[in-house]
Amino acid sequence: MKTHMKALSIALILTAIAVPLALNATMAAPMGSLSLTQTNEPQVDQQKSNELGPRAKLLKWLIAHSTPAEVNGKAVALVKNMLIVKVGEDQVRVLMPPGWIVDEKAIRAGRLFNGTYMSLGDNITVKALKTILKTDGEGLSIYTLIGYDIIDKTHGTHAYAILPFNIKTSG
Repeated sequence: MKTHMKALSIALILTAIAVPLALNATMAAPMGSLSLTQTNEPQVDQQKSNELGPRAKLLKWLIAHSTPAEVNGKAVALVKNMLIVKVGEDQVRVLMPPGWIVDEKAIRAGRLFNGTYMSLGDNITVKALKTILKTDGEGLSIYTLIGYDIIDKTHGTHAYAILPFNIKTSG
């Protein structure tokens, strides 16, 4: 069991650090060298422009291996960019992108649950991208959730994540 706890701890730490950093990275940001031409127009070295940085590669991998998921429960806490939702007797952690749209206004994730738009203790539904990092035959499952849509059932508020890509699920 110690091996499972070590694996769980390492995966959670890596996810908690790497995913928020990856969400701040632009997916298509060129890593090539930038130079100015004689007309002072920026030029990107095309050979290197298709390369992605490590954060963008991580985000691309997480998205490529994700499936849509919904978390229904009570908002318990928002710590940095991690929303903790109470689901039954358990708690689920949802990684939150830094920017959100609420009532056609762009706000930071930290302002979502300050009482203006939503409040801690409200019943919410979080739509997220779920990526399974590890499972085994003994019931251990390590996964990450990246939230992209929050519906506050208590106040009727709807928040949409500001992401460099669009998400559309069927149904």
